[in-house]
Amino acid sequence: MQEKQKRWDDSVMQMPKGMTLTDHGNYIEITRRWSKTIAFFMTVFSVFWWFILAKILPELWFSDSINAGWERFFPVVHVIAGVGVGYAALANWFNTSYIFTDKSRMEIRHRPLPWFGNKVIEASQLGQFYVKQVIHKQQNGTQSANVSFQVRAKTHGGDDIKILSGLRDNQQALFIEQQLEKYLNIEDMRVRGEY
Repeated sequence: MQEKQKRWDDSVMQMPKGMTLTDHGNYIEITRRWSKTIAFFMTVFSVFWWFILAKILPELWFSDSINAGWERFFPVVHVIAGVGVGYAALANWFNTSYIFTDKSRMEIRHRPLPWFGNKVIEASQLGQFYVKQVIHKQQNGTQSANVSFQVRAKTHGGDDIKILSGLRDNQQALFIEQQLEKYLNIEDMRVRGEY
């Protein structure tokens, strides 16, 4: 079967940067490349973090001033954090999120590096898609400029399912919502908390 790229009409919003939509005939595939900008900053932070650890970790680990108790394992927390940030940086460099959906089920996958959020959902359960804005606050409670978006779904049973999160561009989130509703013939309706 020959694959064809989806054609757009005036009633459909433009495809945002970093995304593709492919109509395979019996299912659609929406892809979203992860942010290279975030990957760059995470990589710089990770390199800095590991440089600092390489300088101070041997002194902390083998210092006579640290008791033989739990204090000796305190640096392990920093190593785990460094591994986590490094892995997240690699994921942002290389990963793409995929949403495959046909009339019976939807599958969300993040590849090539394993990541949270992979799932399979029965399409018959899905009643409504919506976009939620997530505002990340600083520790003192003031609102920061760090905002992300999630594509979520309400099921006929009343459950709220996260489809995709961490989207920095609201147009990407709205595009995904629109295309899933259009393909699954779900009428767009307002949802409490919707962006």
